[in-house]
Amino acid sequence: MTSILDPADADKFRKLEKGQNTGYVLEWHAETGFVKVPGSDTSGTNRIEIDLEGRYFFISAWGSHEMVRVSRGRNPVERVAVKVGMRPDNPAWTWDGRLVAGQVDTASNVFDAYLGTEELSPSPYKVVELDPKTMKVRLLVSESNRAILSGETTPRVVKDELWVGSFPNTKIIRYPYK
Repeated sequence: MTSILDPADADKFRKLEKGQNTGYVLEWHAETGFVKVPGSDTSGTNRIEIDLEGRYFFISAWGSHEMVRVSRGRNPVERVAVKVGMRPDNPAWTWDGRLVAGQVDTASNVFDAYLGTEELSPSPYKVVELDPKTMKVRLLVSESNRAILSGETTPRVVKDELWVGSFPNTKIIRYPYK
């Protein structure tokens, strides 16, 4: 499970906006309960996925615009972080084992949309594909002027299409996926 930020930290939103570490990953084991995963400290630790072999965590570092791969159960810990050009939000495995993620906006605009304090208006977003072995990033979609969603998140591959959803509303945009 992820801890995106410490609610008791009065400086948490400034740290998040500046890409400073605010959270981490916890892994549960029957013998020990929850244990902090070494090497998992990130900015805005938003979500995790585990590769198909169970060897790596893939962490959305929402605040620092990175995807981070951290080895599971190895000493020393292997950690690779790559900039993805947006705030990665809710990555998902595609049929061939790759991850997709996407969202571009300031942290304050996203939180305003989440909390409902601002009227929602379209905001720019990107969707990328991350190769879990090489950690190379491929841009799939970049919308700035044509954006029709706000709070873009949860990209999913459905057959030969890429679907992009939005957390504050019920719209989905579909793109061809190859």
